[in-house]
Amino acid sequence: MAIGPDQLDDAAHAFLAERHLASLTTTFPDGRLHVVPVAYSWVPEEATIRIITRVGSRKVANAERGAEGALSFVDGGRWMSLHGPTAVRREPERVTDTSARYTDRYGHAPRGDFERVSLEIEVDVIRGRWG
Repeated sequence: MAIGPDQLDDAAHAFLAERHLASLTTTFPDGRLHVVPVAYSWVPEEATIRIITRVGSRKVANAERGAEGALSFVDGGRWMSLHGPTAVRREPERVTDTSARYTDRYGHAPRGDFERVSLEIEVDVIRGRWG
């Protein structure tokens, strides 16, 4: 069953708030799938997934081309997949906020010494079993 972000129930919001790692799927220019593990934050008031990442990564290049994104995670029999258009945000305040959300969620600052961006999925479809 597919639903929109405005249809999430309390159990779905609780599942999204749990600490998970996920797989992000975008597409290469030739249409093949690019799947990578990511840490993420759910921003419910924006219905957006945010991923702090580095400039020049393949996922950033795919998003800059306008690739759709899907973020999926599983915990036992519970799972969720969130889909939507991707965007790359470079505004310093947005990148700082995304980094802070990562730190709050995962208990440490993002690692690595490189220029960061906020890769975002504007979620329009959600599938899964979380109850």
